[in-house]
Amino acid sequence: MDVNALHTREEVFKNAAPSLHTSRLSVHDQRHAYDLFSANFITALIGLVYFPGHKIPTSADTAIKLSTTAGAVVGQVFFGWLADKVGRKKMYGLELIIMLVGTFGQTISGRGPAVSFLGPLIFWRVVMGVGVGGDYPLSSVITSEFATVKWRGALMNAVFAM
Repeated sequence: MDVNALHTREEVFKNAAPSLHTSRLSVHDQRHAYDLFSANFITALIGLVYFPGHKIPTSADTAIKLSTTAGAVVGQVFFGWLADKVGRKKMYGLELIIMLVGTFGQTISGRGPAVSFLGPLIFWRVVMGVGVGGDYPLSSVITSEFATVKWRGALMNAVFAM
């Protein structure tokens, strides 16, 4: 097999046995795509359920769609810096906890007598975005650290392709 030739993903991993850690990172990154880009579906359903005329206002629609992305930008910068100071492995677990807390917070967001459901939902989407953003720089670096030299490039490609 020529190392310099381009290969399909199946050919690259045919003779490799990816570690459990690398497999977990692939699933991790697929979930990020859902976390970041599911907002169009979410806002359509929120409009159907909560707003008259089944149309969500443009300001609420924009806030829901941008909240996770804004949190991801903050998370990338913050966790990239913090991982250099404290350690990547410690921060990798922390950002996972932040993502889980943000996701759980979104599931329990609802109407209340004093507050609309939009405020808490947007807050929890920002929290989840911080976790997602923290995972981007950490997952790629951890993948390259744990991969053998032979498969490092292919695994890095797989992380960013997800």
